[in-house]
Amino acid sequence: MNIDLKSRLESILPIVRQASDLALSHFGRVSKHDKPDGSIVTEADALTEKLIVEGIKRRFPDETIIGEELGTMEGDSQCVWSIDPIDGTAVYSSRLPMWCVSIGLLVNRKPVLGVVSLPALQETYYAYKGGGAYMVSERWGKERIQIPPSDVPEAWDRNTMICTPSKLHRSYIVDLPCKCRSLGSTAIHALLVARHDAAGAIMQPYIWDIAGAGAILLEAGGVIEYYEGGHADIQSLVPGQPPRYLILSAPQCADYVRRHLLPR
Repeated sequence: MNIDLKSRLESILPIVRQASDLALSHFGRVSKHDKPDGSIVTEADALTEKLIVEGIKRRFPDETIIGEELGTMEGDSQCVWSIDPIDGTAVYSSRLPMWCVSIGLLVNRKPVLGVVSLPALQETYYAYKGGGAYMVSERWGKERIQIPPSDVPEAWDRNTMICTPSKLHRSYIVDLPCKCRSLGSTAIHALLVARHDAAGAIMQPYIWDIAGAGAILLEAGGVIEYYEGGHADIQSLVPGQPPRYLILSAPQCADYVRRHLLPR
């Protein structure tokens, strides 16, 4: 299947900007509600996702869309768009800035394009397979992001950051010489690894949490692997399937993290 990913990125960027403006307009003025699974949702989540879905449907009407709030709209199964309108709803509803709007495209189950916007921080990240991974910031301008091949776990120390869920310690001992940080957004954790401000991340995501940022991380030279080993099938990370922990890192560091993540 021949797909012009650069053209698709150019089509998606305006949607992300509109969605980011909408989510930001509600920031600090929402009420939160519990979903059946115990996670939090606000009125801004559904409004933002609806805007994104309508934008994708206008441009790519025959393709599948998987959204966190509105569910799955079936279409061409080779091309799957996955949307997280506000990743980090808990921090968003608490008026903290570490939340994002995320869109990812999977082709034949592989993440090949991602756009993630951090509206409160005025940063946007994007990548498509073969096109490089980039951060555009109001403060720092445009930068290509890349995990250096020289990154090795032997150089990690107590000031090295690893991103984890806040609940990880209930099931695992993280026996690493690092600082564990939970910032409230799976996608942002992945972006920190992609830009090499975090050495790795341990995540238990759904597809919408990781599809966009995962494409960016992979293009930046990282890997996304199951805790048990092997490359993760992002498209299989859906409700109803057993949740699985993933390791995000440089390729040469994944086994090291795996060996030092000990079940309780």
